[in-house]
Amino acid sequence: MRCRIVLACAAGATIREVARQVGVEEHTVGKWRGRFVREGLEGLGDLPRPGGPRSVS
Repeated sequence: MRCRIVLACAAGATIREVARQVGVEEHTVGKWRGRFVREGLEGLGDLPRPGGPRSVS
């Protein structure tokens, strides 16, 4: 999903168009687009989640 968002934005689609194409909310498109602009491909990865360490690997 994240890659499809970035590729559609790079192709010139608006946030609204991308959200409709991918099937997500507009704020989701803005979030991933912004992270990609700031951090590049590394920004599309998962960030550590809050809370205790996972008990299952």
